[in-house]
Amino acid sequence: MKISFCCTNENGLNESFDFELKNPIGTEELGKIARDGELLTKLTESSGEEICKMIELSNQGDHAGAAKIAREIGFTEGAFEQGGGGLWLAVAVGVAALLYSQSAH
Repeated sequence: MKISFCCTNENGLNESFDFELKNPIGTEELGKIARDGELLTKLTESSGEEICKMIELSNQGDHAGAAKIAREIGFTEGAFEQGGGGLWLAVAVGVAALLYSQSAH
């Protein structure tokens, strides 16, 4: 399955992003996507400042610093799997789309 989304960047140009899922998505995976959304919502409510710092570090190229914060606050695939989610690619695509759309404004 191929997932595509298009955003308008800060220069007003359209950019397209494609991701490919190797395995089909069924009922179980949809449940994990829903649970990932719930976990992400809770995480943003409890660790919003840390997430902003993580994004800032990542934008500055400090990926090690951003990864350290992600581990500290539980923004990892393992933590999401333990919470009943774990379809990490779907979460990553959703977060990337959200962050990209917010940075364009």
